[in-house]
Amino acid sequence: MAEERRYDEREIFRPSENLERTVLTVIGGWEMVRAQVNFNSFTDAGPDAEWAGSDKLAKTLREMAVALRIRHPHDEWARVATEVSTVRHKFGHMLYLGDIEGEYPHRTLHFTRLGAEGEQRRGRGDSLGLSWRDDEWSQQVRHRDSVTEQELWQTLDKEYWLIQVSRAVRRLGGILHRSPDLPDDHPITGAGWYRPWRLPEWGDREDLVVGDLRLPPP
Repeated sequence: MAEERRYDEREIFRPSENLERTVLTVIGGWEMVRAQVNFNSFTDAGPDAEWAGSDKLAKTLREMAVALRIRHPHDEWARVATEVSTVRHKFGHMLYLGDIEGEYPHRTLHFTRLGAEGEQRRGRGDSLGLSWRDDEWSQQVRHRDSVTEQELWQTLDKEYWLIQVSRAVRRLGGILHRSPDLPDDHPITGAGWYRPWRLPEWGDREDLVVGDLRLPPP
């Protein structure tokens, strides 16, 4: 089953010629990112821990990386996660789809959202789009929004990368934990050391070693 998941996952994140299907894939992809980070956090906490899920995904991943002593691209991961979340949020208060302009693969999907443009729901007590015009009449604001096909495609690639980084942090941390005596000059090349990121301080070097990846002890 694990092999089947790995085989299918790249296909899951491929865009469809059906633009509405691509939107649904973006929505599901963000949930997969959240699920992966929380799965790692839950598993690492252990069966006896008092654990609660978190929506602060970048912070959660950073805490795991520090505990595992892995250098990971925290700032880049946080930035990409924010970009993905922003696109995903477009559909959080979607009421209905509108028209599609353009030709594949450069189409634009228009849809209607609840609330004024830029308004966000932050809590249960918020009244998104609702207000009183006077003592008798109330109103509910809606607005038209849009997303381009290329924006959706880029978001799918970003979601896939976020998941790969999350997995690699835990996998590489496991390697170092099981082999604590690996010297700093041990090369980290080959499939077993797969890292879907490069840190700025690495530059263009290809001769990366354990010392480039492992954080010093606290």
